[in-house]
Amino acid sequence: MAQRASEFGALGATISGAGPTVLIWCDRDRPRGPLLEWLESISEGWATIRAVQFEPAGASVELG
Repeated sequence: MAQRASEFGALGATISGAGPTVLIWCDRDRPRGPLLEWLESISEGWATIRAVQFEPAGASVELG
């Protein structure tokens, strides 16, 4: 899947945790329509596809 995702504009993929989540990385300035459509078509209803933003600077936790 990760290899084919690049054909639709993805930059890469990551398996998160023990494998229940796959993150497909893409450039936020590039249209994601074709990539999202392809992911929906191959998931055939067994997965939830979500387009989400990430924070490039990372998270900050302040202990108080």
